Amino acid sequence: MTMILAVATVVAIVLLVAFLWREIGDIRDEFFQKARSRLLQRMGIAATVVCLLASAVIVAQAALLQGQAQSQRAARAEIAQLKLDVARLQRPSVQAAIRRQAPAAAAPAPAAAEVAEVVEAPRDVAAPKRSSHAYIAANSAVVRANPGQDRLFTLQRGTEVMLLGDAREFDGRAWQEITIGDGRQGWVAASLLGPAT
Repeated sequence: MTMILAVATVVAIVLLVAFLWREIGDIRDEFFQKARSRLLQRMGIAATVVCLLASAVIVAQAALLQGQAQSQRAARAEIAQLKLDVARLQRPSVQAAIRRQAPAAAAPAPAAAEVAEVVEAPRDVAAPKRSSHAYIAANSAVVRANPGQDRLFTLQRGTEVMLLGDAREFDGRAWQEITIGDGRQGWVAASLLGPAT
């Protein structure tokens, strides 16, 4: 009888342990499932916030770049208009200065000649064609490899040059091929030349 009671007790303990193990497993699985769900939910919220912040930064940068581009376009248009206004206002003065100037290097430069250096003088003044020699009438003149292209060197006012052929029209302006005493040659805007005296 004691043996039967002992076996029954062991069986009852085994069944109780099995039941408790099952309940503990259910509780454990439910806890991990809830924790995983909460973690995934929080990760989704964090990803959404990050995406919204990145979108806001991109929109702000795009607006800033657009504003800078508009400012640059407006500044370029204003500079171009100012150059046109200066050229239009100084055209009669430059023409008169080119006719009056002599090749003396010590003569003071009139304001019109300095403007001619910046705007490269008006386009309707032709190069001298009656003489094979001329001189630089502006404050300075850039000599280029071809009409309107790469710079080679700069000549100062009063420098005597020899004309090579007739003036050539390029981009609405007259260009004259010239050479100087040391053998260098190139093209210069015809409006910057004065007749040799």
